[in-house]
Amino acid sequence: MSDISATVINLARKAVRCDYCFSDDKLQRGGDINMAQPFSIGCDYWSSPLRVVVLGINPGTGTVANDKSTRKDALERFKEGDEGSLSKYFRATMEDIPYWAQGRLLDRLESLKLNLRDITIGNVAL
Repeated sequence: MSDISATVINLARKAVRCDYCFSDDKLQRGGDINMAQPFSIGCDYWSSPLRVVVLGINPGTGTVANDKSTRKDALERFKEGDEGSLSKYFRATMEDIPYWAQGRLLDRLESLKLNLRDITIGNVAL
């Protein structure tokens, strides 16, 4: 059983199954993770007194050290029905964030006094 609420699991499942942007063949899938990704939710987000969602355009673009294979594998397993893989995806995302935007994303979050554990980060780009 997952440590993530049923609501979050259901929202994430809808996200990874979404194919709307690619249904008319005008857009092609690209990137290392070529499916819709659920927003990454910090482990203390739901108990945080101020819930902040940070939206970015490909915030996961990073350096060579930012290997996306763990996130991609976990997301594919989750899409196939393994609920526990969503936790693995969120953990791997938190481990990758220091590399995103060559470290600048984490610097920006810290300058805003935002703790990764307390926020949600989402990608709104294709």
